[in-house]
This record gives sequence, C-alpha cells and structure tokens, in this order.
Amino acid sequence: MPEPAELVQEADRLRREVEQLTIEKRILELKVQKLQRQLWDKKSERMPVDDKQSVLFQEPSVAKAEAAPASWQSNGPMGRRGRPRVRSRWTRHCRGK
Repeated sequence: MPEPAELVQEADRLRREVEQLTIEKRILELKVQKLQRQLWDKKSERMPVDDKQSVLFQEPSVAKAEAAPASWQSNGPMGRRGRPRVRSRWTRHCRGK
C-alpha cells in the first residue's frame, strides 16, 4: 500500500495535469470556433492577407507574361533547323518586302 505522502504527491500531479489539459482543451475549442467562423460566416469568402491561396487569384507579373518558351521564340533570319528562313511570295507580298 502506498504511503500517504506518495498519494498526496500523486494527487497534486494529477491536478496539475487536469489543469493543463483543461487549458489545452479550451485553446483547441477556440481554434475550432475561429475556423468555423472563417468557413461558414457571411464574410467567409474574404481571406486574411497572409492567406497563401490568394496567390492563385493574382495576375501574373509582366516579366513572366512577356517571356515566351524558347520553342516559341524566333531564331532571327535563320529557321528552326539552322537553314536560312525562306519566306513565301505571299508573305513577302503582305509585308511589302
């Protein structure tokens, strides 16, 4: 049978643990309430500024929009296969060359 002093220490330890768990439970309840408000309130579509999903709805930057893949870029007077580019008569006629 445990000593009365040991029982008192065990009871104190258990009380402290109950207090800590009660505090943790309250914090978690508050977090759940906050998340439910964000999800279901009238202004639920408004996200905070630090929301990472807001990047999905931003316009791409000008530098990225102007940059084209290398396969789309012109090779100047040389064609894609390394030979001089030959323009048809129709192309020269339309461009006035």
